[in-house]
Amino acid sequence: GRAIGPIAKEQESHGIKSAVGAPLISDGIIYGSVTFRSDREKTYTEVPDELLLQISAQLSGAISYHRVNERLTRELREQIALARISQIVGSELDLKSAFDAVGETLSELVPNTAMFANTIDVAADTREDIYIGFTDPNAPFDAAIGKIRPLKGSLAASVIDTRVPNRINIDEDGSWSGGYSVPMSAA
Repeated sequence: GRAIGPIAKEQESHGIKSAVGAPLISDGIIYGSVTFRSDREKTYTEVPDELLLQISAQLSGAISYHRVNERLTRELREQIALARISQIVGSELDLKSAFDAVGETLSELVPNTAMFANTIDVAADTREDIYIGFTDPNAPFDAAIGKIRPLKGSLAASVIDTRVPNRINIDEDGSWSGGYSVPMSAA
């Protein structure tokens, strides 16, 4: 009998008698592979490698184009939202109305159950909630405008200390490992 490797064995189990594959690579990025399969024996023995590589290059280009298009579409949505926020902040005198409009604008880009904004008093090591907006009115948060909380050990403290967004997640086992929080600055 002939020796059969695991790839051939898997193909054979699906009724495939011949197959050929080529890598999907564009600009040095490996996206995956393209394979052709046939229920006939030796279907691909006469198919030149150069043709397969040209096909895979075309398909790789399509994947690359699609990914760039997705990224540009996402960036455009983000820029539109940021432009809308600039309009809101520039035209809205009432803080709550401005933050409500900003929260609504951001709800698709930054999914959330609640959005909090606070100011800090470094000397007193406290933070005061100045805005709380809920996308879920039944959200179980201990929140109140004007509520003063300790700054130390909070996400707000971490964000302010690092000056970059910090993410946190609670895992199934109860441990914490990523939320969105961006430092407020008057740049």
